[in-house]
Amino acid sequence: MKVLIMPAAGRLTVLAIALLSAGCSSLLGSEAGLPAPKDPGTIVVNVRDVGGSAIANVEVQVHDIPNTVGSTYTISQRTNGNGVAEMIYIPAGARRVEVTPPPGYRAGVDSLIKSIDVIKDSSVTVAFVLERQ
Repeated sequence: MKVLIMPAAGRLTVLAIALLSAGCSSLLGSEAGLPAPKDPGTIVVNVRDVGGSAIANVEVQVHDIPNTVGSTYTISQRTNGNGVAEMIYIPAGARRVEVTPPPGYRAGVDSLIKSIDVIKDSSVTVAFVLERQ
């Protein structure tokens, strides 16, 4: 008799496949890359300095995203070279968007956290202005 010992990563893959084939995908939730959330929208975040120049590599977080077990989670992304971060498939509803200034910048006249409403099949743009320290 041969005994096959599978590495941990392989066991997790087999478990995920077994759950999905058993119709248990809701246990993993949309945040795991499975079905899109109900009524999704898009959040586009623009980060600029007081002179209007784009600021790259700013951490942007979207808070209060509901998961499939009744709590919430946060996603994070960094702005690109144009100072933009786009987050897609965000469930409709009230969310908070937060930016973390990179070294050399601080909050300007804006707060670092803004409350927004994500609207189904729509794009919501949030602008942040940071100033140099």
